[in-house]
Formats: sequence, C-alpha cells, structure tokens
Amino acid sequence: MSEETMKEDIKTEEVSKRIEGGWAPIKKEYLLSKEELEALNAEKLHEPALEVAVERDDQKERKRGQDKRREKKMVHARNDMRNASIRLCPSVLLKGRICKFGNKCTAEHSIEKFMEQKPQDIGPECPSFNQMGKCQFSFACRFGQAHTNGLEQIEKEPDPSYKPTMNTNYSAIQIAMRKHQYDFSRADKIVKELPDPITAMEREKPKLNMRDLSGKAYLAPLTTVGNLPFRRLCTRLGAQITCSEMAVATSILQGNPSEWSLLKRHPSEKVFGVQLVGGYPDSMTRAAQIITDELDVDFIDINLGCPIETINEKGGGCQLVIFLMY
Repeated sequence: MSEETMKEDIKTEEVSKRIEGGWAPIKKEYLLSKEELEALNAEKLHEPALEVAVERDDQKERKRGQDKRREKKMVHARNDMRNASIRLCPSVLLKGRICKFGNKCTAEHSIEKFMEQKPQDIGPECPSFNQMGKCQFSFACRFGQAHTNGLEQIEKEPDPSYKPTMNTNYSAIQIAMRKHQYDFSRADKIVKELPDPITAMEREKPKLNMRDLSGKAYLAPLTTVGNLPFRRLCTRLGAQITCSEMAVATSILQGNPSEWSLLKRHPSEKVFGVQLVGGYPDSMTRAAQIITDELDVDFIDINLGCPIETINEKGGGCQLVIFLMY
C-alpha cells in the first residue's frame, strides 16, 4: 500500500468520525483554497467601516410616548368607514321585525335607496345561492344580481349535494345561560358526588364501540387550524374521525359566540368530537352537559397538554395533569 493511499484512508476515517460526532461536511465546490481566503480577507480590510447610529436620550423619550392613543384612533377610523359605507338594516329583510334602534339606526331602511348606492357586484354567480337555493345576505350580497329581480328575491331548490351545517341553532341556549335559566342540576349533582380527593372512578359505558374505531384515520384537534372548512378538506382526503379546535369551558358557559362556532359540525364528519379545556370540575361538567344534551357530538376530548400561559393560569391544559398528580 502506497503512502498516499494510507493518507487517504486515514483522512476518510477521520472525516467519518467527525460526521458521527455531529460535524457537517462541506461540499468540495464550496471549499476555498488558502489563496482565495487571503484575497477575501484583504478585500474586507479595505471595506469602509459601518457607521452605527447612536440614539440620544431625548430621542428615546419621544419614542416612548409616541401616539399612545393609536389603538383608539384605529377603532374610531373603522367606525367612521363603516358609517360612511351604505348598509341595509337587517330588520328590512325580515317580515314583521321592527328595528330596535329606531331613529338612531345608521343603516338604510329603504331597499330602493340602498340599491341605488350599492357598490357594483364582484361576480355573476352567488356560491350560497347555488348551494342553498337562497342567499342569507339578500340584497346586500355582493353577488346580488344572481338572486334578485329588481326588488324581489329569487329562490330555487337547493343543490342535491348540499347538506346544512350541524350544531348551529344555539341562540336560545346562549340566551338561557346568560339569564341563568339553564338547568344544570344534573351536572351539579355529579360534582357533589365526586370523591375528595379524586381517585379512580367507575367508568361509564362508552357510546362508541372502540373496536370499530380501531385503525381509522384520526384528525387531532388543531387550535387556529382545525376549523370546519379545514376538517371538511381532511374528510375528503381520508380522515374518518375528526375533532374540533380547543374550546374553553368557561367561554362556552358564558355563551361566547366565537367559542360556540368552534362546535359546528358538517354531515361529512362521520365521527366527530369536541375538545374541552378547563381546570375546575363544575365548569367542565356543566360544559359537557350542554354539549352532550344540545349538540350532535360523538365524544368529548379533555385537553391535558396545552402550554399556553393564560390557559395554565386557570388550571387547564398541562397544568391539569400536575393538579391530578398531586
């Protein structure tokens, strides 16, 4: 074996050891020779030095108090833009409904005047009208020409493939909760019967047959991502079990509309569950009662891993695991 071959073998062995130790090799085309490095260093020496701007104390003070009312100004600006644009009062579209704002209402109550000032449509076909056979936005729709004939609304038979979204008729439940008129006696009874401290309890008979779910593709809860349109796409691509985004139990009990919208379900979701997060037995039990009694769901998933600080401060998420451990 020649001396050059021995050197190559030693070099190869050394390189492999470094790669195993975590070193990242550089491709040959990116390696620089000693002469090229010296030329680059010489160029850097002749480059002009960068001037670093130093802020004075008075500049810092001005920045610190810069436009503190910016957020309020933005709110006022949005309100001004809304008032300046033409809007049709919803009371006009519903027969027998009287506008609750009366003379103080800033929206238009005349359909004729609204149609004269309404911006031009942005398209010839209305997706809602094509699917449902009618458009809930009526004259205010930006595709209004597709389902209006002068001052009349056109309706037709829904598309055969159209299936309405489930878990949407909850306004009466929200009103009952806000007025403290909802009957939580069943949930309160369960909480009172909980042992202290909480230990292993007798398991309820599951509604779902777990053997039937074995091997099926499950779309896990994805906060801010796993909304209804996303889940519908996933069911088309093969998801057989879906779960809602994380819903806060206390927000559900307060009747928060944005929280209740997370509980909507599409008919294409054959097995659908809701993920609840909370840190107290009373609020979690009450929220579970409402969901199981009033909505069409197959299971409830309890969040035990959320790391968000605002959730952990209220005893939910990963904080709930620590609470159960100790």
